[in-house]
Amino acid sequence: DGRFRRERGACVQMAALFARSRLKRPSDWSTPQAARSRPDWALLAHPGRADFLLPAAMLERGRQQADPVFDRALEADDLDDTSDAVYRASRGQLEKIEPGAPTELSQAIAELAQTPAWVDWAQIARGQQVFVRYLPAAVSTLYYVSLVGGFSAERIARVVSSTGYLGGGRCDVLARIAETAAFVALVTQPESLHPHQPGWTAAVRVRLLHARVRRRLYERGWDAPINDVPINMVQIAATQLAFSLSILTGIERLAPGVLKESAQEDYLHLWRFIGYLLGVSDEHNACTSMGVARSHLESYLADLIQPGPHGCQLAQSILSLRLPSGQPSGGLGKRACLCRKFIGDALSDGLGLPTPTRRDVLLASVEWTILAAYTRVCALPIAGCPLLLLHAWLLRQVAASSSRFTFPLRRQPHPMHFAAQQSDSMCPLAGLRGSAAG
Repeated sequence: DGRFRRERGACVQMAALFARSRLKRPSDWSTPQAARSRPDWALLAHPGRADFLLPAAMLERGRQQADPVFDRALEADDLDDTSDAVYRASRGQLEKIEPGAPTELSQAIAELAQTPAWVDWAQIARGQQVFVRYLPAAVSTLYYVSLVGGFSAERIARVVSSTGYLGGGRCDVLARIAETAAFVALVTQPESLHPHQPGWTAAVRVRLLHARVRRRLYERGWDAPINDVPINMVQIAATQLAFSLSILTGIERLAPGVLKESAQEDYLHLWRFIGYLLGVSDEHNACTSMGVARSHLESYLADLIQPGPHGCQLAQSILSLRLPSGQPSGGLGKRACLCRKFIGDALSDGLGLPTPTRRDVLLASVEWTILAAYTRVCALPIAGCPLLLLHAWLLRQVAASSSRFTFPLRRQPHPMHFAAQQSDSMCPLAGLRGSAAG
């Protein structure tokens, strides 16, 4: 048994090193323009206009910038139970907050409640309807591209890994997916993004949670000049585009031509406001037009995409979909094959996804075909109406079950997850390549 484990461990490590070597960052990656010929993330974004690409200096500045407003509020008020603090500070008129409520946070929330002049509530409502109408395609893209594919950005994966959301226990994966689903359901409810409404409050809670993670990492010796600021502006803006532009790209990949240009602009406007609530600065908030969004996403992908051991581990956790009993839910091979269809073989190999069997390819192809056909039906004016009502009902159920969702920090983050020596640890998912092929 011991010899078998040693031999298997050696094979797993060799497979992980091989997968990472295929996505080694070239020396000319100093600017986004130099990375435009890089094919690894080609399926994640359409090429943007060259004049909208972010310069290297701006990306470097964004890596050292986070959210000074909420970071300062968190420090000044010495908050710990941040979720309950946001609930108290945003449950109604600020002058009615009970005595002892955090003053700095109240002031920050009061400023957020002053809606910017560029916000078009009718356009936001239409953007919410885009997500509701194409719910299955949007959710599939969120799962395979924004979550699993997003873990190919190792610097983001390290922060997620440090919080224990996806690797701290057998229920963490389902809890993480439930929290993401609750957040999306809340912000896509009608009029939910008006000040102090459930979607607005959920976005503010997530923003304060980011500030809390940063503070805990700094308390434990996080070195920002060397490792970049955790959950920095580049990472937040890239995540915003993963929930906005990537959704539109996924829908178009499944059913080309179903989205009108006006619908795409409406959905981007929705996420422009959500990004504003999450603390994305104006210069990094790219959801002003499709051209700007595509160029910014291309810049962020060139800067961030580099699979590593933490991303491999998180990809394994979220694709395995372990049940509360701790047992895998089955269908890993099919989900990995679908993920390859969404993000491509290059990134999938970098994340160590298993090589699909013929059965996996067949099942994934059938599911892809059904999803593509369903997406086209959703776009039909008559047949799509009952589906739109069904999707809206499903999202209401998710939102109702989490009307006071707190987005807790499940585990105190620790900077050990960011140590340089961890970069050579083996990818646990790479060992599945041979077993799945067999």
